[in-house]
Amino acid sequence: MNPSSLPELEALAARLHRHRAELASQLRLRLGPLPLTAQLLDGTISPDDPAVARRLPGCDPVRLAEDLATLRSLDSACARLADGSYGRCQRCGTAIPHERLRVQPTAHMCLPCQQAHERRPHRGPRG
Repeated sequence: MNPSSLPELEALAARLHRHRAELASQLRLRLGPLPLTAQLLDGTISPDDPAVARRLPGCDPVRLAEDLATLRSLDSACARLADGSYGRCQRCGTAIPHERLRVQPTAHMCLPCQQAHERRPHRGPRG
C-alpha cells in the first residue's frame, strides 16, 4: 500500500466509504422503492438494458449511468483496500503517489499509466 502512513490510509478509506454510502443513499432516494433499485446498486442489472430502462420512467439515463459507474469505481477502490492492493498501479505495479490518491481516491493507475491509457485509441464499448 502506498499511502505513507496509516492515518493517511485510514482517512482515504473513510472518505471512500463515506462517498459510497452518500451516493448509494442519493440513488435510493432518486429511484424510490422500486424492486430493481437494489439490483442496480449492486450491479446485477444495467440501466442500459431496454427492459430496465422502461421500468425507470422519468429517470435521466445518462446521469444514472454516470452515478452507477462512480459507484462501481468506489466499490472497486474499497475492494482494493480490503485485499491490500489499494495504492498500487493495476497496470505496472508501482506505488501511486499519495497526492494523486488524495485528489482521486478511486485512482487505480499511476499517472503515467493513466495518461498512456487515455492516449490509446478507443475501439468501442468492448475495446
